[in-house]
Amino acid sequence: MTFQAAHTWLRQTRAEYPSTIDNLTLEQEGMKSHVLQMCPHYERLEPVLAAYVNYDDHTASASASQSNEASATSSSDVTVQVGDDVDNVGAKSLRRQNVEAAVDDSIDDETKAQKRRLFELECARLQSEIETRNVQLVLEKTLARKKLLDAGISAEEVDRIFPL
Repeated sequence: MTFQAAHTWLRQTRAEYPSTIDNLTLEQEGMKSHVLQMCPHYERLEPVLAAYVNYDDHTASASASQSNEASATSSSDVTVQVGDDVDNVGAKSLRRQNVEAAVDDSIDDETKAQKRRLFELECARLQSEIETRNVQLVLEKTLARKKLLDAGISAEEVDRIFPL
């Protein structure tokens, strides 16, 4: 999901995100977990992106009703005002999309970098385990050869059982 979906859900439920509240009620905890499921980075993105997603259909209809009132005065004013509103809405939506895309890209890049680093660390750990096991096997094999030689078994027989 996205930040915009989480923010829209909060507006539709007419609730505020409980980020500044210390002792959360059960309802607030449920709301917070739902929002974080929709957008895991909501708390980090909200201060930055809230201004861009606050322009919603309600705001658009309010500006449209203002345009309708202005149409009673002069039709040329309406044409200019509607044109300005359309340009303004288009610019805001383009800015919002650019900001969301940039934030999504940076979060994706951070996530990929973290996953890559974890993968590299896991590979190094596994390589170290393999080397440790190989050293242990060589040590055990050498000890077994020594025991057989000490027990009086010929070197040819020991080489056949535990080749070097």
